[in-house]
Amino acid sequence: MYVSDIDLPLYDNFLRLPTSINFEYMKQASELLIGEHDFKNFCASGSDVQSTVRTIYDIKWKKVGEELHFYITGNGFLYKMVRNIVGLLIELGKGKISYNQFKDYAFGGLDKKFTAPAKALYLYGVKY
Repeated sequence: MYVSDIDLPLYDNFLRLPTSINFEYMKQASELLIGEHDFKNFCASGSDVQSTVRTIYDIKWKKVGEELHFYITGNGFLYKMVRNIVGLLIELGKGKISYNQFKDYAFGGLDKKFTAPAKALYLYGVKY
């Protein structure tokens, strides 16, 4: 992802975020996701997993120039879970949802998905 108010050709395969995005708010909300939780609200519909409980060990955001790097480690991920997490955090950062709404979408009864586009995320590594 990159932060700019104009499209940059070198970042054609990245998701562009506006400069008005509240990066610190996104980092703060990310902390709520660390630990063992039921992530059913982040699972894409049609998944046939037996349990939606997962443990997130760490979430990090790094700003490198115009780029935003998102790192998440956990004991497993549901189908589209990371894309839905990032999408929800982006909605919060843009000011389209409040902090309380973020919590409701993440762990409460609100069931709308905010899925980040596939080009926004890349798999960095897998550890066994």
